[in-house]
Amino acid sequence: MQLNPKMDRGEAAERDLRREEYVQLCEAIRHTWMAQIAGKRGILPGATLDPIITPRGWVGHVQGTIAQSDLMSDDRPRIAAAIVLAYDLPLGAVLVDDGHRRIPDSLTVWAFRRPGEVDYHQRLPHTVFNQVFAGEEAVPGTLTRLERAELVSWGRKVNAILGAVRRGAEVDMDQVTRRYNRFRGAVLDALSKVDVEQVRELVEQTGLNHRTVGVDIGRLLGMSRD
Repeated sequence: MQLNPKMDRGEAAERDLRREEYVQLCEAIRHTWMAQIAGKRGILPGATLDPIITPRGWVGHVQGTIAQSDLMSDDRPRIAAAIVLAYDLPLGAVLVDDGHRRIPDSLTVWAFRRPGEVDYHQRLPHTVFNQVFAGEEAVPGTLTRLERAELVSWGRKVNAILGAVRRGAEVDMDQVTRRYNRFRGAVLDALSKVDVEQVRELVEQTGLNHRTVGVDIGRLLGMSRD
């Protein structure tokens, strides 16, 4: 192996050791899978797993068989429970999601270290990024009408529910966070396509201000503090 001129042999050895440790951890995850999940008595006999270690646990792509498609689509809680048992994880710490291209005989397994991370992951906001209304064509460097409508609509919903909070009305905090995360995601997606001024103008249509959009979003948009 050719060494980086700026890397001495000790650094190279340490790097290679870390990589070998990582590969072994992935192999251990795969071994447990083959023995307890994909074995003859497992819930998904013959299904393969390609895992990746993450700072919060591991995630892996599962390839099953066509015959297992119904199970993989309709009985994911039972699959998750089997994985929790096989890997000695806390109850609720595994999320079984759609697989590659959402084909029914494949899955993505998220194995976290604690259930709170599954709950957080499941709240990933939906997006209409790069989607268009029927008959419309996306134009590079611009927002589609659907993207603009998404941003303004969710901004107004955030403004409305914040108004309810200020009035002392009873509100569902899950609805508050869901609305805000949808709006926030729409803003960040829009900023990847058009300039700040265009996004700020859309946000200002919602009635939100520097304080109610969130300090960091307000700074990104250059919104007035007045």
